[in-house]
Amino acid sequence: MDQRAQVKFGVDVLWRRRLWILVLATVGLAGSILVANWLPNVYRASTTILVLRQSILDDVVRKSVTTRVEERISSLRVQVKSRRYLERVVKELSLVPANASVAQIEAACARLDSKVELDWDKVGLSWFKITADDGDAKRAADIVNRLAELFIEQSSALREAQAKGTVDTVEGWLEKTEK
Repeated sequence: MDQRAQVKFGVDVLWRRRLWILVLATVGLAGSILVANWLPNVYRASTTILVLRQSILDDVVRKSVTTRVEERISSLRVQVKSRRYLERVVKELSLVPANASVAQIEAACARLDSKVELDWDKVGLSWFKITADDGDAKRAADIVNRLAELFIEQSSALREAQAKGTVDTVEGWLEKTEK
């Protein structure tokens, strides 16, 4: 059979089976519409945090600064998805009743942990993103915003302690030099 004959044969087969094709397409479309209406809405919220490297020379802060950006990013998953953070978010956003048992809090933390995803710049280590999926758009946004706030608060406290250590080191050098 040459190519024209094959094409004609294929068209003839499709024409004879047109009713089956139409029925299957209609059933598939109707099924897709039913499934789309049946599935619950899921909203996704995310926030991106920029991670800046220190602006003081390494030589000045070598003795006082012990964590680098690489170390902070690598501990990010453990920190943001820690029980401490998740439990604070669960309680603050009323994801459990005020008088919840330890088991209820643990279950709520596990649910929240499964809703939260983390991503980061694997090349430049200059940002990371916290994403949460939830059936309520406002709650999804509240979750990621609170987790980001907790991370920033702790990171700021750490940086403040490191800066104080750096100032103490420089003041020690100054005092030593003056003597």
